[in-house]
Amino acid sequence: MDIGYFEGLLTKDIESFGCSLWGIEIIGNSHSPLLRIYIDKEEGVTLEDCEKVNKHVYQLLLDNEYFHENGSIEVSSPGVDRKFFKIEQYVKFVGEQLKVRFKEEDKFITKKGELLDVENKEIILCSGNEKNYIKFNDIERANLEFKEVT
Repeated sequence: MDIGYFEGLLTKDIESFGCSLWGIEIIGNSHSPLLRIYIDKEEGVTLEDCEKVNKHVYQLLLDNEYFHENGSIEVSSPGVDRKFFKIEQYVKFVGEQLKVRFKEEDKFITKKGELLDVENKEIILCSGNEKNYIKFNDIERANLEFKEVT
């Protein structure tokens, strides 16, 4: 199953509800996939937004032979510890704390730090006194680190 296909199919429909498509994950196998759809909105996503988008997308996918009849969908907000899917998404979060798992040479490394900048298809993460220049294509997973407000 191709995430790009679903992004193309769903983006305009999700935007018609006043939301934007933050990202898509496909979990499971091709006979019973779970399509996890993250939507976002400037003023925050409500449960009602998720329900409306879920019903609409489910009907749209029922009519689409590319999605298996045993498949299911989930629609939610990216949450406070949002996962990043595209390089453009990082720009809005410069100055925030991230947790990034990325490939360096032949192993995976996880670092936490402040996102300093996004440039040339890489992010610059400050971890302690060390600046890490991480190519977007080397990132396996990156999440915003939740900061509890006291």
